[in-house]
Amino acid sequence: MSGIIGLSYSNKENCEEFVHDLFWEVHFLQHLKMGYGGLATLKKDGKSIVLRTHRGVFKETFREDLKGFYAPLGIGSTTSLTREPYLVEKSSFPEFALSFSGKITNFDQLIKEL
Repeated sequence: MSGIIGLSYSNKENCEEFVHDLFWEVHFLQHLKMGYGGLATLKKDGKSIVLRTHRGVFKETFREDLKGFYAPLGIGSTTSLTREPYLVEKSSFPEFALSFSGKITNFDQLIKEL
């Protein structure tokens, strides 16, 4: 089972508290057998995204790798099989990060149509 957390702060200036809260929320989502964890936030410029994923237990792999994450918006993800969140750079929208936790029930139909 996967887990996703989204976090938004109204105060951009309290970056340390934001990153601390995002880290611990994702840590609490991870079950012992989950293989991957990831975090994504806006960069300080407010236009691009910093994203990192690690294999292994979230707390141990991210404890020393929280520099560069910035408030006020972020997502975190833990999964068993895939590195998430994904960074989507080439689309008609501005750059964004995406995590998915679920099952696409019409997967075969979508593949045929595409």
